[in-house]
Amino acid sequence: MCSIEGCENKVQARGWCSKHYSRWRQHGSVEGGAPLYERFWSHVDVDDETECWLWRGGANQGGYGQLTVNYKKWTASRYAWLLHSGEDPGSAFVCHHCDTPLCVNPNHLFLGDAQTNSIDAMHKGR
Repeated sequence: MCSIEGCENKVQARGWCSKHYSRWRQHGSVEGGAPLYERFWSHVDVDDETECWLWRGGANQGGYGQLTVNYKKWTASRYAWLLHSGEDPGSAFVCHHCDTPLCVNPNHLFLGDAQTNSIDAMHKGR
């Protein structure tokens, strides 16, 4: 058994299960790193001119910010929506008023569907 109190998983290395061992390797502590919201916002820079909050982590092929949380890939704008509103956008599109793919400013984001997104793109000349 893992040596962490309350953990009953099988030992992988150093007396810890794979979960605690991975935390130790990634963060230097079996307790884990900073909370997800702190790690997320540490990858954001504010553009004072546009008021866009620009994601400075990884990006996907479409130029949208991208991150992985618990083995699931998210666009940064979808995850920003989740952090800000507390609600997973599910199948909804997270659209940008500012038309900046790397923007994660919740005030620049809105939910829509495929039709809303297409109409928005048409109005913006995309």
